[in-house]
Amino acid sequence: MRRCERAHGRHGRGWSLGLLVCALALAMAFTPPAVADSMVGLWRGRFHSVMWQPRDPVDLLGELEPVLARPVVALNREDAVALEILQATRTLSDADALRVARTIVDEGERLGLDPLLFLAMIHVESFYDHLAISPVGAEGLMQLMPDTAEWTAAKTDLNWTERHSFDPVLNVQLGARYFRHLQREFRRLDAALTAYNRGPEATRFLQDETGELPEAIVEFYAGKVLDRYHHLRAQYGQLALR
Repeated sequence: MRRCERAHGRHGRGWSLGLLVCALALAMAFTPPAVADSMVGLWRGRFHSVMWQPRDPVDLLGELEPVLARPVVALNREDAVALEILQATRTLSDADALRVARTIVDEGERLGLDPLLFLAMIHVESFYDHLAISPVGAEGLMQLMPDTAEWTAAKTDLNWTERHSFDPVLNVQLGARYFRHLQREFRRLDAALTAYNRGPEATRFLQDETGELPEAIVEFYAGKVLDRYHHLRAQYGQLALR
């Protein structure tokens, strides 16, 4: 009985494929040549490639992005960054929030800076809104001006073909690397943060005119970021990076 069923199944599939080929032949017989050519191209380009040229599983797996697990508790700083973003953001999906958290930690490790500092900057700059636009045109999580983003992308070989920085991962990469550039120049953390907010030229002018940055200028932005950073350090500073 089972042999008969299997045989019937094979014959059924054979009849189905035969009917499909006949239907295609009839359709092509009564179809204008240009359309018929398109149908043949579709058959060869799609059906043939799927049936007779299967993808290499290794190549296919290489194109897939890893699925990041949502942390329940902060076991390391990457978990802490992810939880802070997930709890506060109104625009990022869970998947994008986890990608951003990983990027923040990756950039911190790459640049030799605490990822909690970048998180504090994002908290003050955009409050985790990756679509934020300031009145003067700064974009994204780390509020980059388009010309600054373009300059940083060119200097650090990051891809900026879309001509904007609303991609949250790219925005963090650009913002982190631009800040590291400023820190190398201004050395002091409060001065580098002020330059990130006001611009390096304005910050240099203030330093040249007054010898050091006025307290009111520092408190306007750098003070807020540092307060948030110290809060995060007190909460998560004892955790390993990963």
